[in-house]
Amino acid sequence: MTQPAGDFKRAGGKFTLHSDTPVSNVGPLNYVSEEVTRLWQLLPQKVLGPDQAVTVDDALRAITIDAACQTFSDDKVGSLEVGKQADLVILEKNPRQTPPAEIRNIKVKGAWVDGKPVNLN
Repeated sequence: MTQPAGDFKRAGGKFTLHSDTPVSNVGPLNYVSEEVTRLWQLLPQKVLGPDQAVTVDDALRAITIDAACQTFSDDKVGSLEVGKQADLVILEKNPRQTPPAEIRNIKVKGAWVDGKPVNLN
């Protein structure tokens, strides 16, 4: 979470989000929440680099198409387009309409890998 995502965005660059365990908990929605709020999850909680915060849309892009681009697989995954693998999740709430600090608590209701539903249990 200490990465300068805001600086990258302002410079026109792409960035991705990942776990910085134990600074941040593992999980893409954790990464989104943390990058938008810049709230460190260890005690004592504090905001790290508030000038590096990005929008929810920027953070979602960082865990999808920009992450796929970083691994040179954006021709196969990272966005829903004809000819791609159709990996996706259905969330119980819209992250764009959820308070940023609560995005981490959104539950995954369903998942598809390569266009096929997968069992979440």
